[in-house]
Amino acid sequence: MIRTILIAVIISANVFISKLLAAHIIGGDVTYECVSTNVATQSTTFKITFTMYRDPFGGGAQYDFDAGFGLYKTSDGNNWEHVRTYNANPTSISILDFNLSCVVLPPNIGVQRGYYTFNVEIPWGTDNYQIVYQRCCRNGSINNIVTPDATGAAFYVDISSEAIMNCNNSPVFKNFPPILICNGKPLNFDHSATDQDGDLLVYEFCSPLTAGGTLGTMGGNPEACNGVRPNPDNCPPPFEEVTFVAGVYSGENPMGGSPQVSLNNNSGLITGTPNNNGQYVVGVCVKEYRNGVLIGTIRRDFQFNVTDCKGPSETIELLICNGDSVSVNDSTYYNGGIYTQSFITPEGCDSTLTIELTEIEIQNSIVQYNICNGDFVILNNVNYNTAGTFFQNLVSQTGCDSLLQIEINFLPEKID
Repeated sequence: MIRTILIAVIISANVFISKLLAAHIIGGDVTYECVSTNVATQSTTFKITFTMYRDPFGGGAQYDFDAGFGLYKTSDGNNWEHVRTYNANPTSISILDFNLSCVVLPPNIGVQRGYYTFNVEIPWGTDNYQIVYQRCCRNGSINNIVTPDATGAAFYVDISSEAIMNCNNSPVFKNFPPILICNGKPLNFDHSATDQDGDLLVYEFCSPLTAGGTLGTMGGNPEACNGVRPNPDNCPPPFEEVTFVAGVYSGENPMGGSPQVSLNNNSGLITGTPNNNGQYVVGVCVKEYRNGVLIGTIRRDFQFNVTDCKGPSETIELLICNGDSVSVNDSTYYNGGIYTQSFITPEGCDSTLTIELTEIEIQNSIVQYNICNGDFVILNNVNYNTAGTFFQNLVSQTGCDSLLQIEINFLPEKID
């Protein structure tokens, strides 16, 4: 008798990963919201919101308290003048939720988000302004820029004279990029922003900016322009772009990929297929147009962390009887051996199942009985009272078919 055994195997999609994130700056952006206009003083007050992301487990600096934000103005777009420094403390510090189903974050990996908010009053006129925060340093594990652990960051937002006069509100990003993305899996992330004034938004990859340096870590003035906490009073724009690894990455192509990771200018959708594990700093600029005139730009600086997203490799051991078959996840096996299945879990994770199949031979046996004429033998509830060869089909202790051959012989009668 041939039996088919159906076994459905569902592998858990969670697997721990090695540590990708180090210290300290992961990313940030600056936005503004119009609070009010004052016709008497011919000025507009804006609420500035700076969002900073950092690695809370890498041993780097904590959020700066009494952090300095520089307000600068320019009349020609090249020469910047320091207007004032605003100081603020971080608020609403929290760990971001992790939402990649194929990977479980170990307790020493995560992204922390904090906010700095304050109001600035800017006069009407023809000058353009920037609000800037400068800080060093970035994660030393970043792959696509040169000397990342000695490279700082400058986070800023432009506020044009038109934006000041018209009580404009900057765009605001909808979502923060995922902490981890999967190597070899299509990336489809909505990096768009909303604009409450209904202005036209245009998206593009742009090089993140660098500011500060390592002075102050092992000596020197930490508030120098190449220190870990540059003093905004003395360190105005413009700021240099980070240095990408030449010939491999750039501001417009920060990650490579096949197809190359790209950003849709109209929708803000980031698509592509990353194919190299690592940590990549990425810049996204959103240009805001009203009636065809550029009235402002916001820039987000963040990191994509690419890793293998694989479910666990699981092994199961099965027994089958000779002549039987076993089915596992719609595949049927008839002989003993080692088999491997690769499949995608319902969560979209790559997983591997190894099946070790042992085949049990059919157990045949023979029993003989010599009985006197007129006697009988009862075997497995069957009565035998005649000479001859008989067979029983049975199931062994291992569950396999077995054949029992029974030979009944009559003893010759004794003649006195």
